[in-house]
Amino acid sequence: MSPGPHSLSSTTVVAMSTPPAPAPEPAPAPRPSEPLSFSTAPPATLPGRIWYDVRDLGRLARHLFSVWWYGPLYDRTPAERDAYARQQARSAEPQPARATRLGSPYDSGPSLWLRQDRGALFLGEGYDAVEDDDVRAHAGAAWEFVGGEEAAAACLRLVRFLGTDKECPQFEVLPHGALAAFVTAHPEIFGSATRGLRLRWLLHLASALAFLHARHVAHCALNLSVLWLREDASLALFGLTHAFFDGKFGELIDTPFSLPWHCLGPDPDVSPEDLLALGRCADIFSLGSLAYYLLSGGKEPDWEIPEQQQQQQRGCLDDLRALLRKFAPELPADLPARAFIRACWTLEYQSGGDALRALVAAVQELRFEVQGDDIVGMADEGRRMMRDYRPQHFLGNGSYRD
Repeated sequence: MSPGPHSLSSTTVVAMSTPPAPAPEPAPAPRPSEPLSFSTAPPATLPGRIWYDVRDLGRLARHLFSVWWYGPLYDRTPAERDAYARQQARSAEPQPARATRLGSPYDSGPSLWLRQDRGALFLGEGYDAVEDDDVRAHAGAAWEFVGGEEAAAACLRLVRFLGTDKECPQFEVLPHGALAAFVTAHPEIFGSATRGLRLRWLLHLASALAFLHARHVAHCALNLSVLWLREDASLALFGLTHAFFDGKFGELIDTPFSLPWHCLGPDPDVSPEDLLALGRCADIFSLGSLAYYLLSGGKEPDWEIPEQQQQQQRGCLDDLRALLRKFAPELPADLPARAFIRACWTLEYQSGGDALRALVAAVQELRFEVQGDDIVGMADEGRRMMRDYRPQHFLGNGSYRD
């Protein structure tokens, strides 16, 4: 009996298996640029040696071109070069201007946050927070109340106001910086040979106050950091972040040069009509304190008013004048313009205009020739002094260095 077609007894089953597909080869890793190499065994024939020399020169030229084109990345992969190019493109994009703190050298003094952009200074704030919109708005409104761009351009004793950009007051750039940095860098300025220059600064400050007071604005925050220097060493007044104007007033602050506000009592009762008069008194007092500082060799005024006397005041200017007359420090007999300084401290002048006229007379008594609000012959001397001076804290690019 022959086996059936489906019988397995005499049939050998051979399993035919398909061979596995070969594994895919891994993608070659990106290779760096071919390193520079030269032939070590050129052919013996002259044409062969020439060909090898030409080929090696070509490799050298390609290597030098890669070094020049890619710089430090000539031995990097294409992906690394692309990443570097993207990073360079991002760094080349215009960055927002940085906030720059140009503050008072005194811990209790006011600070000004500035940023420099497009050839102008932008006022950021007046005391602590750079994003203080209220202070910016107050300063901008004060400058507009003074008369805006036209009024600021008409008075050289003010840092020129250029308008408001995105609710931020904008000013001209004075790269010589504030008087605070100058007197710190040049203590010799307090010598007798530079008395005329210091008197000139006081004349400029009094002129700026006369300009503001005539327009019913009081600065109320005078100190060395708001007095900026021009190229001829003349002064320009800055700030108005704490100004009194149009029934509005900023924060009352204490500096070594400011009116002792605490003498007004714990709850000063000052009507809006008296705010401007009080602000003018504050400016006159600070003018006298700055005059004492500049003319006494950098000494700060030393006021001592008993606490029990302070509590008796309630914002009355007449009582305040009497208190200041009683406790005003004694001034050295050889101090220049000592009568003017005491009159400022005791609030005998009603405005900056009165103080300017008295100061002009005091400067003339010291044998200086005054023309307007300037001392004749001092501008050229100031230019020579400021020719090579740049303050360390103001680098001209919006950066600040303590």
